[in-house]
Amino acid sequence: NGTAQKVERDFLDKLIANTKKAQIAFKLSVFFKQGTSIVRVMQVMNPVHLRSALKSYFQPRKTIREMQENVPIAFWKSLGFRDPAMGTGIKNALLGTESVTDKLGFGLYGLADDFTWGIIYNAVKTEVKSKNKGIDVNSEEFKQKVVERFNYIIDRTQVVDSPFHSAQIMKSNN
Repeated sequence: NGTAQKVERDFLDKLIANTKKAQIAFKLSVFFKQGTSIVRVMQVMNPVHLRSALKSYFQPRKTIREMQENVPIAFWKSLGFRDPAMGTGIKNALLGTESVTDKLGFGLYGLADDFTWGIIYNAVKTEVKSKNKGIDVNSEEFKQKVVERFNYIIDRTQVVDSPFHSAQIMKSNN
């Protein structure tokens, strides 16, 4: 009967998922690699803007909140989908059923992502402001330009766990 096969498949799926998690969770090397996202940005943005963003990054929570409200991919990334089994991640996000181990084991990576993406977001704001002299930073036009440029940079330099998104730099053969 099909029940035995389903139970066996569920067991194997869970075993594989837990093995993958064990290889990544609580690894400081994974945490420190998050910082390389800034280095990759330098391929498409003048480092002057990143340096300026780093100096002025005094309110990371405010910046992260603004970024996640304005940029859909930043919000998606903040949900922490780490598993190719997207249904499980979505269920956990909606119902708040993520295990404590997962929250602790992967939460640090999410904080590092938010922090580095916040720096990138601030750098983009600095760049847009410098390239559009006289633009009102509170205007819808400014916000739109920031979102467009941020999306461009993310698409080309960052890793986002989504079946619809893969950074161009990660697709390169060299």
